[in-house]
Amino acid sequence: MVERAFRDRRLKALAATPTLAAGINLPARRVIVRDTTRYDDRLGMNSPISAGEVQQMCGRAGRPRFDTTGEAVLIARSPEEEERYLDQYLSAPPEEVVSRLAAEPALRMHLLALVASGDISNEAELERFFAATFYGRTLPMSELVAKVRTVREYLTRHGFLVPGEALRATPFGRLTSDLYLDPVSALLLREAIEKAPLGVGPFSLLAALAQTPDLPPFYLRRGELPHLLERFSEEQQELLIQPGATDGVTEELELFLAGLKTAESLEQWTDEVPVLELTRALGIGAGDLRSKVEDAQWLLFGLSRIAASFRPALRRTVDELALRVQYGVRTELLDLVRLRGIGRVRGRALYAAGFADRESLRAAPLARVAAALSSTSLAETVLRELRPPRPGSARASTVEPSVVAARDPPAPAKAARDRRRPALEEYSEP
Repeated sequence: MVERAFRDRRLKALAATPTLAAGINLPARRVIVRDTTRYDDRLGMNSPISAGEVQQMCGRAGRPRFDTTGEAVLIARSPEEEERYLDQYLSAPPEEVVSRLAAEPALRMHLLALVASGDISNEAELERFFAATFYGRTLPMSELVAKVRTVREYLTRHGFLVPGEALRATPFGRLTSDLYLDPVSALLLREAIEKAPLGVGPFSLLAALAQTPDLPPFYLRRGELPHLLERFSEEQQELLIQPGATDGVTEELELFLAGLKTAESLEQWTDEVPVLELTRALGIGAGDLRSKVEDAQWLLFGLSRIAASFRPALRRTVDELALRVQYGVRTELLDLVRLRGIGRVRGRALYAAGFADRESLRAAPLARVAAALSSTSLAETVLRELRPPRPGSARASTVEPSVVAARDPPAPAKAARDRRRPALEEYSEP
């Protein structure tokens, strides 16, 4: 809708994400590149935008069919930055295009997927497939074959592929591929679940997730190291995955501690620490927290499936933690947040009002539920879900219409607001 309005000249200016810089033809006479850095989730900090991307952004100005000329502006904040922009962006050629398969994690995932799907059944087919990719076109054949064989040997050694001439995935390999996990992540999760005692605590599981390549850690800020070293010392005996080096603060230990910081932030989220308080303490935005929560949910789903194969007795523990991470709640709210429209804030409000579970809500009067939720219409929705009409009976309201009308007159604006609340509640403060 925004693109269409800009194209029709009804919008005079557009503040755009990188999506619109990727090549969409819009009538932009002038493009302003305000910043040349962007947050990189893998690094946990801002990193420079490539010359090719900046030039691509500048290329959105003065498009054929719309203009005969265009103007692009890079905002430099000092003479030194101006000089750098001239050298790094305006005079430099774009960087070479590099295949994603050049990164070993991607090669591991794709090779396993090809075998697990049954599309490839022997080494000759595997080499032919990769030789036909862009990655294969950029390497001498001998180097490509060596890299593919190294990855195949890794997958075989760690139980993802069946040993032998024929290429076949093991059940663990197929599961890993089905879950879209980096095989290294799947291996770490399997190791963690095999080592976990029956009474394993949530932090131990969260710390294991945070050491996988599929959950990039939060950036370790200055001043956080002493606290994290202390937490590491306290939890070391319970941790399911240990750092490779603990003699002093090595680079590897720093990365491990960054993972502990990520696990601790997820622990605080499930302990119902208010979002504003949590994001301020971490120095991040709510979107950054949401991203980590979603990644952790996905990994816990994978861990649950892995537990079903290797430690079935722990699957319920993992599933319960996954639900806590999804909603950001303590254990006592798990039954309540299963209700539509009830998240961490409303669940806690119901619990504080004396409703410990759905059964206690089912028999409650509307007025009491409405008072706890500060919304009669939401209370009606909740009770209607708990008290479905009997088969064959007409669908009835939870209370007499006349009572509802007397207590809470219809208000379109209020109804619209109540409909929006469930989607917004996870990141809203009371």
